[in-house]
Amino acid sequence: MRCKIVYLGNNPPMIEDVCLIMSEIDPSEFINKIENADLAIVNTELKLKEEHIQLINKGIEDHKIPLLLYYDGDYNNELLDQLNHTGVLRAGDPSDVTIAIIRNKIKNNRKLQELLYDRDLFELFLKYNTSYVFFKDENARVIKLSHNYETMLGIPYQEAIGKNMMELFPSELAKKMVEDDLRIIRNNETVEVIEELKGRYYKTSKFPIRREGKPSLLAGYTIDISDLKETERLLMESKAHVEKLIVTDEMLKISNRRGFLMGLKNEIDRISRYGNKSTLIILDIDNFKGLNDTLGHFKADNFLVDLVNKVNSILRSNDIFGRLGGDEFGIVCVSSPIEKGMNIAKRILEVVNKNPVTLDGKEYTYSISIGLTEINQEHRELDSLLNHADLALYDAKREGRNCVRPLKL
Repeated sequence: MRCKIVYLGNNPPMIEDVCLIMSEIDPSEFINKIENADLAIVNTELKLKEEHIQLINKGIEDHKIPLLLYYDGDYNNELLDQLNHTGVLRAGDPSDVTIAIIRNKIKNNRKLQELLYDRDLFELFLKYNTSYVFFKDENARVIKLSHNYETMLGIPYQEAIGKNMMELFPSELAKKMVEDDLRIIRNNETVEVIEELKGRYYKTSKFPIRREGKPSLLAGYTIDISDLKETERLLMESKAHVEKLIVTDEMLKISNRRGFLMGLKNEIDRISRYGNKSTLIILDIDNFKGLNDTLGHFKADNFLVDLVNKVNSILRSNDIFGRLGGDEFGIVCVSSPIEKGMNIAKRILEVVNKNPVTLDGKEYTYSISIGLTEINQEHRELDSLLNHADLALYDAKREGRNCVRPLKL
């Protein structure tokens, strides 16, 4: 181990073989060289001024090096009392003893400085880390926290040291924390949890620290995932909105063909499992093409809106209603055998006939034709049901329109 020693006084110890000695008589020069030394030695024969003693003490403190006193004849008791030394050397000691003392002092100081450096790094880590870092003892009490816990807990982080979770967090959350902490230490587990506190969401990873011959510790870190949760919520809402758009008629705000067929399939599956009966209705506006040709597409669309409003006023919330295309609509009267389905269809026909549409201050009447068929255990194949209801609608058209016709099976 090659080292540098700065020495103040006459007759330095003979240790040039192991250390470079920078010998000075002038206290000011000695103080200037402390910065680049591994060890400082002061001869006890010197009579130093108080200002020099203060500067030497400051230098060894600032640069974290040890100071030894060297006995070479007489010594100054006042010097011994005021200098912050960590040991002594004697001129009469064998050289190997002197060298051993110097090496040991420098080696221990280097280890100490490494530890202090590591400690300082760790403290800086706890101070500036954006994650919430924690250490707990075997009883889940806090022994170390990152400084940003002040924001989460609302108290100085130092006040949390030594406290248990029940003293820092709401009782239900604290109870769950302690259960997790003790289980992790007991079972040597690593756990990841998501927790909510004061409307914000946190993701925490916890793990045990095993120590030879000592109780295990618990360590972990927490990150605030509230923004991620909000993004996740917005994405879910956006997904739900897109999924709704995919199955919704943009103009009429009811199911489009895809959405209606999905609902019809679900109802068929339900009937297959439980054996109920429902009614499938298909209807359209009579001579809608003529309305388009006479009034134009935009005004003719008002008849579609009017029909949807009137149908919705009659259907129950669990019934299925959608636009199949153009002016054709489908209805599933849930848990309604064909007799009840006929009554619903007739009420729709009646409300359309009795209530004209007003466009630009002028009233217009229109009519609809309705075909229906029953969904039951024997009659539950989707394409076949649609075909039967469509055939019933064709019968209504053929028999003069503005009427309701069931399929005669």
